[in-house]
Amino acid sequence: MKRQDMSTTSPSFGGGISDALLALTGQASYEWDVQSDALRWSDGFERLVGFKPGIELGRGRDFESVVTAESGQSRYGMVSSAEPGKYRSGVAVGYRCNYAIAAEYLESGETVWIEDCGAWYPDEQGRPLFAHGVVRLVNERRKREDKLRRRSDHDELTGLPNRRYLEFRLGEAIREAQRDDTRAALLLIGIERLDRINDFYGFPAGDELMRVAGKAIGKKLRANDLVARFSGAKFGVLLRNCTGVEAAAASGRFLDLLCDEPLRTKVGAIQLSAAIGACQIPRNAPNAREAIAAAFVAFRQARGGVGGRFRMYEPDGTERDRRSRQAASASQLVAALGEGRGRLAFQPVVESVSGRVAWRQATLGIESADGELTQPEVVRELAASLGFERLVDRQTIALALETLAKYPEASLSLELSGASIGEPRCLGRLVERLQLSPPSARRLMIELSGASSGAPDGVVAENLQMLRVAGCRIVAPASLDALLGPHGFPVDCVRIDAGISTDDPDRQHRWKAAELQVELAKSRGLTVLARNVETAEVATMLSRWGVDHLQGPCFGLATMASPWPAEASGAIGKPAPLARMP
Repeated sequence: MKRQDMSTTSPSFGGGISDALLALTGQASYEWDVQSDALRWSDGFERLVGFKPGIELGRGRDFESVVTAESGQSRYGMVSSAEPGKYRSGVAVGYRCNYAIAAEYLESGETVWIEDCGAWYPDEQGRPLFAHGVVRLVNERRKREDKLRRRSDHDELTGLPNRRYLEFRLGEAIREAQRDDTRAALLLIGIERLDRINDFYGFPAGDELMRVAGKAIGKKLRANDLVARFSGAKFGVLLRNCTGVEAAAASGRFLDLLCDEPLRTKVGAIQLSAAIGACQIPRNAPNAREAIAAAFVAFRQARGGVGGRFRMYEPDGTERDRRSRQAASASQLVAALGEGRGRLAFQPVVESVSGRVAWRQATLGIESADGELTQPEVVRELAASLGFERLVDRQTIALALETLAKYPEASLSLELSGASIGEPRCLGRLVERLQLSPPSARRLMIELSGASSGAPDGVVAENLQMLRVAGCRIVAPASLDALLGPHGFPVDCVRIDAGISTDDPDRQHRWKAAELQVELAKSRGLTVLARNVETAEVATMLSRWGVDHLQGPCFGLATMASPWPAEASGAIGKPAPLARMP
């Protein structure tokens, strides 16, 4: 460890506690000249913590660099952020904090938690001059506390604080800024096309990418700032004492960090694309809820590529009206679902060789009071954004079972959300009904959405196994995890997306990747479904690759009209023109 002599004018460490006594009690002491940043530790500190050889700890910044991003405020942050002039010269200011030493710097390869108790002394201007204190390991206590705290405040995947904790800290920051007449900012950082990364590399790679990205962002933050896993592929960053100009500059650095160079993962380097929306607080948001809504507005604008990949929120009456209309549409939709006004739309899936319809994908539209029907894609979008996918899935399942019972020649596929796939009661009820009608089960396929098809936990695997035992077939996106296995759940068919735009500069690369996915699937004895097939030329190419089934505009759009003979049993639902909700 590199050591530096402390200033002879610094207050001496009092108490006469020997290094040997501290070591025997599992503690160590330090002296820190704040203004020169020289930091001196008692003998045995490296051994107590278990540092690898060669780790530099002779300056405050050196030590701060080995502290993990999720630690919260460390000693460096508590002392360095002291308000100048608030404290009198020579009067000690006590502090106590807990922080973690990152596992990568330790011989054990495991994070070590430290409790730091000390005091700092101000100079004549009230600025920190010198600090000293004692540290001790608190791993066992921290483990017990973490089990309780992390369940509610942290994201299991990344180890970062979760949205709940971010909202709590955001509320604190807004109140402080209002009280002290200061500024802060909330950034919403979205990793784009994570679904494609999951499909191509597998969900473990996507999960690792989120961990790597979150850690990289955290290392660029100041001591009082915070990065949290907001949701899905999004991070929330709270920047205290930050003007709009500073928030814009910080966003530029984050975009450079995430997008300029590929991030390294176990499967190799992966190139990212990201967008950032920001909101100044409390200027444009008096509370946490409005700050998040404003940051979302700015994020959507940045994601659209209008004016770059970063946007700062600016109040807009038009945008408020749009959100108000969307909220009204969502309320109407929830009410319609509660009243059972769902109607199925059917899109054909054809055999690639013969062109005959193999089955139809069933999706849910909603009938309004005047008889018009909301498009299924609108229903899915609102359900996903507002979190009532299970209600949509429940009505889709009920209508699909009714269709299979009325039309013996009907075969259907249903794409269920991750919320339903992971819910034993939802799929348990479906299995019970299918067991009463085995012929219906053999004519039903369950498709996993992109959000529900990662390496599944035991509950998901058990749910899908129940469906397969009942007679259903399972369709999953063609990720490398699904193709190369071993599978955590049974798969009969994998799905690829053939909707590759002719304007996409990586079009040839994407087609090559799709061809590889088909080849891998066929080598494992799986059938392949290609979605979003738009032209006969694409259909011919996919058929030549060995794709078994095709779906898309080339073979027919989804329609509410029953595709089976009316004389069989009557129609399901009421065919009507599709319309968007007002």
